[in-house]
Amino acid sequence: MTYFQISNLAGQIIVILLALSSIIAWTIMSFKMTMLRRIQRNSELRFREIMDSGDLLALPVHAHEQNDHSFADIAVEALTAYKREIHEFGHPSSTVARERCLRAVENAMTRSISETTLFYEWAMVTLASIVTAAPFLGLLGTVWGVMESFLSVSAGGGASIQTLAPGVSGALLTTVCALLVAIPSVIGYNALISKIKVMGIQLENFASQLSEMIETELSRQDAPPSR
Repeated sequence: MTYFQISNLAGQIIVILLALSSIIAWTIMSFKMTMLRRIQRNSELRFREIMDSGDLLALPVHAHEQNDHSFADIAVEALTAYKREIHEFGHPSSTVARERCLRAVENAMTRSISETTLFYEWAMVTLASIVTAAPFLGLLGTVWGVMESFLSVSAGGGASIQTLAPGVSGALLTTVCALLVAIPSVIGYNALISKIKVMGIQLENFASQLSEMIETELSRQDAPPSR
């Protein structure tokens, strides 16, 4: 007989729930790690393209409109906000107009960073819930199984290792399964959180650099032509 077979009904249900949780956790971790690595590669590619573009403000918006949650999304929002300001108010020749234009660009990039970060954190709550709940489910199954073992012993009127061992070993199965679910999940969760944090900082640094580039471009356009 296997440990699963000698477990009580509650223990078997908990083991099945833990197995499903493990499948969900591994699916989330595999998908998100692959997704984040792809986004990071795209961000590096978009960064080089933008740095090599020369005149940043002259770029058409659709040139970087990839919607791939990389640096391109921030660049698109920044250029869209800039071109909207130009369309509505004309070229920002005065200091006040230039500050208004830069403020609109920075607000657009801030919104884009927030939306992108939310996308990065998608499904992390589910993974965190599995990490937190799995050990408690295992403990519940073990305590329940041990209680039933002692109840059966008391009902039989005699206590021996032969009567206690099957029930206790079956009860401990839920704890083992819970640890097998929780340990890889918490390692994967911490790795993903660390990567998301790094990518969030990279987004903010890129937005800051892009804002400086746009400000430099505006100042260059306002400068009198050299003779």
